[in-house]
Amino acid sequence: MMKWERLNDTGFTTANKIVNLKISEHFYGKVSKTEYDTCLHLACSQFTVKCLHLNCQQRFQDNKLEIACDNSATESEKPSPKYNEELDSCCAELLETLKKMTKIQLKMEKLSLTTKGICDLEMFHHGAGNCTAPLFHTWPTPYFYEVSLKLSQMYKKELQLKQTIVQDIAHSADQDLLMVYLSSWLYQPYIDNSSKLLLEAMLLETGHRQC
Repeated sequence: MMKWERLNDTGFTTANKIVNLKISEHFYGKVSKTEYDTCLHLACSQFTVKCLHLNCQQRFQDNKLEIACDNSATESEKPSPKYNEELDSCCAELLETLKKMTKIQLKMEKLSLTTKGICDLEMFHHGAGNCTAPLFHTWPTPYFYEVSLKLSQMYKKELQLKQTIVQDIAHSADQDLLMVYLSSWLYQPYIDNSSKLLLEAMLLETGHRQC
């Protein structure tokens, strides 16, 4: 789980970069229009404003004034290729982090399935009685399976949440929603505080951790 936590921190750093880029993009668009409106107001005494005004009227939609600038102004307001490359790079990095986390969760599922198979074998050979050669120090195999399944389900739900975040974080323009995505990624709401304690107990039971 230490690897999962490292990946979670890495993913949060990448997601934070994406959110900053999205917010910067939104802010940049607002500043560009404000600067243009200021220039238009200062130039209102000039004859060229009439031409601009006629052109602007043709772009009026949904009660919002969309200003059609000349080619040079339009090109300057478009996101630069470097910005797009940076956003694409961050998205690819976040997706790669998610793939690594998916592998960890799949390993947890396999462990649960393996433990379930051992439980079935013990039930087949020994019935409802206790196994004469327990696999763990103090836990019966069914309880070890119960704990491993609980952990697997926690991380599966958390992984599904992260998949939703990865799919939408670069497309959302809602700043509040982006903040929710960041908080959800960092604090992992589907993973209980008891998960670390349960994991440590499992490691003690299997002998991978010494008292």
